Amino acid sequence: MKDYSLYRAYAKVDLGAIKNNLISVRSALSGTSNIIGVVKADAYGHGAAKVACAVREHVGAFAVATPEEALELREIINDKPIYVLGYSHPDAYADLIEKDIVIAIFRYSDALLLSDCAKKLKKKAKVNIKIDTGMGRIGFTAKEALGETLKISKLPEILICTSFMHFSVSDSKLKEDIDFTKEQQSKFTNYIKGCEENSLTFSHVSSASSAACIEMPFTHATDVRVGILMYGYYPSKSVSRDKVKVTPALSLHSHAVQVKEIEAGDSVGYGRTFVAKEKMRVATIPLGYGDGYPRLLSNKGRVLIRGKFAPIIGRICMDMFMVDVSAIPEAEYGDEVVLIGRQGENTIDADELASLTDTISYEILCDIGKRVPRIYIQ
Repeated sequence: MKDYSLYRAYAKVDLGAIKNNLISVRSALSGTSNIIGVVKADAYGHGAAKVACAVREHVGAFAVATPEEALELREIINDKPIYVLGYSHPDAYADLIEKDIVIAIFRYSDALLLSDCAKKLKKKAKVNIKIDTGMGRIGFTAKEALGETLKISKLPEILICTSFMHFSVSDSKLKEDIDFTKEQQSKFTNYIKGCEENSLTFSHVSSASSAACIEMPFTHATDVRVGILMYGYYPSKSVSRDKVKVTPALSLHSHAVQVKEIEAGDSVGYGRTFVAKEKMRVATIPLGYGDGYPRLLSNKGRVLIRGKFAPIIGRICMDMFMVDVSAIPEAEYGDEVVLIGRQGENTIDADELASLTDTISYEILCDIGKRVPRIYIQ
C-alpha cells in the first residue's frame, strides 16, 4: 500500500489492545469458561483475519455470522472450531462440512438436508443447535427444542456438538429485564438438562455474550461469546465499567486538505444548513459517509486537530466534510485529523459518535468502509 493512500483516511488497529481486552475478560469469568472470539462483520470493522491471528492463543473458538465469513476465516485458522451463528443456506452445506465448520441449525427440515449432504460426502456434519428463549430471532422455541433436537440427533452423519442461545436484555439493570434474562437462562438450562436425561450431551454450550460475561456469572457455561468487549467497548451504558477494563482498539484518522477563510453570510455544504455569522476559518476533511462516517453527525459532531476539538459544520458529504477551525489559528493544510481516538489530551470514541447519531458503538465500528485502509500495530 502506497503512503499516499493513507493520507485521505486510515484506521489504526491496536492488536495488543485487543489481546489485553481478552485477558481482562478472562480474569472476570467464573470458572473455566472457554472464550469464543466473535469476529463477524470483519471483526466489527477491525479486520477478521488480522484479529483472529492475533488472538488465537487467547480463545478456544471463533464465531462468525455467515458461511462466507466462516470459509474465509478457515483459510487462515485451521486449529480452532469456527461457528456460524446465523443462517446457512443448504447450498453452502458441502463447503462447510468439508472445512469442519460448525453449522447453526434451527429447523428440522434443514437438518434433513444437512444429513443427506453429509452422507454423500461420507463425513460428519458438525451442528450447533440454536434455541430461542425470548430473543424472537432464529432458533427452536423452548417448547419444541427438546423434541426437535432428539429427532435431529438420530439423523445419519449428524454430530451435535454444541447448543447456544442469545439474551435480549442482559445489558440492562432494570429489574424486569434482569428477571427476563434469568427466565431465558432457566429455559435454556432446562433444555440442556432435558437433553442429558435423554442421553444427549453437548461438549459445549453458550448463552452469555459480552454483557452477561460482565454482569451475570450464572450464565457462564462451558463457553462465553466475547464480541464488543474484545474491541474495547461496553455493550451499553448500564454495564459496569469496574469489573472488566477494556481499551478501544481502533482509531480513525485523516488530514486537512484545505484550510480557508469564509465571510459572514457564506454557507457551507449541501442544503446551506450552515451559514457563517462572522468571518471564520474552515478546514475540509477528505472522508465522508461513503467511508461509513455517519451523515447524522452533520452540524453536531467534532474532530480533533492539533489536540483541540473542531466542530463539524454543514452536511457531511459522501467523500468530504468541513469543520470550524476558527479557534485553532495554528491549524493548516496537512494537519492530522482524528475522528475516533486520542490526540493530545483529548479523546473522541465510538460511543460519542453513537450517542450523537442515536445508535450504538457496534454500528459505528462496523460501518467504517472498505476503502479506509487498516494499519495494524502491536
